[in-house]
Amino acid sequence: MKNYLIPIFLLSLLLSACSGTKKSTNTTVVEEKKDSKDSSDIIKIDPLRKSDYKIKVGQKISYSYKEHGSVGISAEYDLSDASVLVFKDKIREFKNPNNAQYPGGDESVITLFFEGGKPGSSNLKITNLFRGKTENEFKFKITVE
Repeated sequence: MKNYLIPIFLLSLLLSACSGTKKSTNTTVVEEKKDSKDSSDIIKIDPLRKSDYKIKVGQKISYSYKEHGSVGISAEYDLSDASVLVFKDKIREFKNPNNAQYPGGDESVITLFFEGGKPGSSNLKITNLFRGKTENEFKFKITVE
C-alpha cells in the first residue's frame, strides 16, 4: 500500500503546478478589466511631460503611482482647494493579484481620480514616500474652466 502513496503525491504536485498556469490567466483578466474601463475623457497626469493642466467642470483627471506597502513605498496627495479639484476615487490594481495575500505580494499600482468641481485653480501635490520619508514631490496646477 505504501507503493501507491508516492505516485499519488507526485500526481498532486503535478496538478498543483498545472493550476499555477491558470493564475496567470487571472492576471490577464484583471488587465483586460483595466483596459476596458471607459477612460476616453479622463486626462492622465504625466509628471515627466507637464505640470499645468486644464479641465472642465465635471471632467476627470487621474494620477497613477506604484505602491508596495510591505517594502515601504507609498505616496500622499494634497490639494490647495478641494472645492475646485475634488477627490473622487482611489483604485488599487495588484501586480500579481493571486499573491496579494502573501508577504511581499502587495505590489500594486494606485490610481487617484479627481474631478473638476467648480471654476478656478487648485494645486495638486504628490509626495512619493519610502518608509515614511519623502523621496520626491511633484506639483501640478490644475485649472478648472
